[in-house]
Amino acid sequence: MGIPVISANPAEDLRDMSSKSTFGLLLRIDPVVPQIITESGAIFGMAHDGEHLYVGSSYANHTGVYTYRAGDGGIFAIPVSELFKKPWNPIRIWIHDGSYSPTAGIDGWFGGIPLKGFTEKKLRVYTTKSTKMRVAEYSLFSKVRDDTVSLNTGWNIVDLSNYYDIVAFKLDENIDQLQAEIILE
Repeated sequence: MGIPVISANPAEDLRDMSSKSTFGLLLRIDPVVPQIITESGAIFGMAHDGEHLYVGSSYANHTGVYTYRAGDGGIFAIPVSELFKKPWNPIRIWIHDGSYSPTAGIDGWFGGIPLKGFTEKKLRVYTTKSTKMRVAEYSLFSKVRDDTVSLNTGWNIVDLSNYYDIVAFKLDENIDQLQAEIILE
């Protein structure tokens, strides 16, 4: 139908071998905002015949040292009509774990998670000191809004229910330990 469906293995390029994971995301690239379809094992190949999308996926370790793809997984046939529904399952993704610097990444921003199709949207954040965090919502074409939330020392829950498109996060100061997990249902 002319709408790209892509796979992403978010941990594939991590330098720290112990941080690599065996999950992948199947995404539909709708105009303006992509949508996460499902979380799966690492996706290593896709093909389609017009009726089904065939996805090769595995939960086996696949770090730079271990380049094989084995273990629980296989090739799954997904009816094309299923790709145009709401996300299939709840998703939890760790988007930051470690020290934080406002100069790291792309000008200190991390995340870039599409929220489209989910009704329950939260960010769970742990910080070693009280601080302020910016939340930016944007589409593939432009920024929609930019808000600031206060974070206390310890664990915080940030309600993202007022956001619909893609969200990213930034702090204005160095943090020794920052952990962030996005929860989508």
